[in-house]
Amino acid sequence: MKKILLLIALMAFGACGGEKKSTQEAREVKPVKSVTLIKREIKREVVGNSDIRPLNKTTQITKSGGELIEINYKNGDRVERGDLVLRLYNEEVISRYERGKAELTNRKAQMERMKKFSERESRQDEKQALAAYIKAKESLVAAEKRWKEGEVNYIRNKELYDEGLVSEIEFLQLESAYQEAKSNYNSLKSGGVDEMKEKYELAKYRVAEREWEYRISEVTSAYELARAEYTAAEKDYRDLDVEARMTGYVADMDLDLYDELDENIYLFNLLDTEIVRVETTVAGSDISYIELGDEVEVFVEDLEETFEGEVYEINPQGDETTRRFPIKVAIENTAGRLKSGMYATVIMGTRSQVGLIVPKEAVMIKELVEYVAIIRDEKALIVGVTTGISGKKEVEIRAKELEEGDRVVVRGQYLLENGDSVREVE
Repeated sequence: MKKILLLIALMAFGACGGEKKSTQEAREVKPVKSVTLIKREIKREVVGNSDIRPLNKTTQITKSGGELIEINYKNGDRVERGDLVLRLYNEEVISRYERGKAELTNRKAQMERMKKFSERESRQDEKQALAAYIKAKESLVAAEKRWKEGEVNYIRNKELYDEGLVSEIEFLQLESAYQEAKSNYNSLKSGGVDEMKEKYELAKYRVAEREWEYRISEVTSAYELARAEYTAAEKDYRDLDVEARMTGYVADMDLDLYDELDENIYLFNLLDTEIVRVETTVAGSDISYIELGDEVEVFVEDLEETFEGEVYEINPQGDETTRRFPIKVAIENTAGRLKSGMYATVIMGTRSQVGLIVPKEAVMIKELVEYVAIIRDEKALIVGVTTGISGKKEVEIRAKELEEGDRVVVRGQYLLENGDSVREVE
């Protein structure tokens, strides 16, 4: 009986030992997943970070200030270009506008009258001056005649007076008439006629020189000055109605009704966010591989989502400090999910190259050295590599030991050592 029990125990021990040995052998064959190493083209990816900004933004201010009497929109509201957002009241601005309008009307009337009548009036002045000159000469001739006649009559009557044939009263009356005629003649000769002649000559000269054109120029200049002053006053007056300068969304408005606003004070921003932009920079080694219209990926961290963008501006001048070149990327935002200030990562493809390509997860890093694990004869071989161009999910690798067609481990490689037996798993 004891012999039977011993035999059973030995058989059981043997069975356990065999089972342990089989498990140990099974554990030495490590499960992995691999891909075939192939040579093909890969495109280098460049990553840049930046905040999202509206494609177009305008800041609106009030030039003249005033009392805020109307607020029609608030932050976040969409407005169309020309919509009345705010209205101000400024008595001084309104008064200056009304005065400027009246002055402009007056100056315009003067200018139009001058253009219409000035030449005709100048020529009429010449005719009137000529007629007055002729009349003055005729008056002088008549005055001379009266003077001469009076002189003859005076001399004849003086002789009679001396002889006592004419009374003293009659003689004094004749003498007074004679002196008056002589004085009138001298006055007309030295004053009236000469003055009329000068006036005529001047009027004639003005017509010859087209003097009215100078007067027209003067009133036209006065009109233009009045118009400029009115235009400035009108602009200030129109600016009391604060209209949206572009279509977009109101932002950063912090105003209350009946606030008294100073001149040149900030009011609000307008953001056009149907298309947003991201500005980033690229190294000089990559800029020549980026072109206008290139499609890029934009990952927005706040939304944890990737959007498609397009390069729409490339600055040919690099920053003097960083030696990097600014570029701008536009992203459609018709749904309005992208907000100004969100953080974005731009992923751009630049130059391409043909090489041995593996998924990025295949590359291991140990003590700052890069490795991959390949499978040959169902055994693991750890190979040090140098990485080249890196794409979004793949990377180029280089090593003398590598050949196209090798199987590169992409899962389970961190548990492998040189010579480990491996088996493929799904």
